[in-house]
Amino acid sequence: MKRWAAVTVLLYALALAALVLPTMLAAFTWIGRPMFPATDVLEAACHWGTWLWIAIAALGQVLLLVVPVGMAEARPIGRRRLAVPFVTAAALLALMTLSLVATSSCGVRGDDGIGALALHGIVPSDWAPWFVLLVHALIAWSAWGWIFHRRFRGTDPQSAMQRLMTWMLRGSILELLIAVPCHVVARNRSECCAPLATFWGLATGLTLMLMSFGPGVFFLFAERMKRLRPAPRA
Repeated sequence: MKRWAAVTVLLYALALAALVLPTMLAAFTWIGRPMFPATDVLEAACHWGTWLWIAIAALGQVLLLVVPVGMAEARPIGRRRLAVPFVTAAALLALMTLSLVATSSCGVRGDDGIGALALHGIVPSDWAPWFVLLVHALIAWSAWGWIFHRRFRGTDPQSAMQRLMTWMLRGSILELLIAVPCHVVARNRSECCAPLATFWGLATGLTLMLMSFGPGVFFLFAERMKRLRPAPRA
């Protein structure tokens, strides 16, 4: 089953990589007034940061498949093993929450939405936004972890994973429903940084949407393999 989990992760990474260039071209070249030349978009798609994002997303998919692999192999699912996908999903939804706030802020306030992150007079302005993002990320991560603990405590692993993936799918759809119009508005304003923040919302929504299908795809592989195996002789 681990082999099919690896195939699932590989397909996820390939699908994500295949969407990078079309999404960037649509966001910065095809929608409204071109913000960057197509050559610059291609260079950004090949940048190491883009592939780091895909690698981190693939790692998240691996961690979400820990419990489905154990279930497919009929192994007992202990609390420690079950905690892995829940901690991972809490981190992913915390990222989604941050990008949703940034996207909405930049869609409404434009470049001023990014400037609002600076804590003037409290921390140096050069790294104030990163400090605030880190604090907010930790708070959102803890909040989602507490919600999962309260909602899924005592739930059997299969039902818990199904509900967890449903939450991720719905959250990603909500993110895209907000990020797309915010990005269109920001692009039509011809602003400098706001479209980059709204694009972050688009990238996060697409990443989590594809990731939420991973366990389901893996179970399809597992069921298919069970049907193809010859029945044991009496």
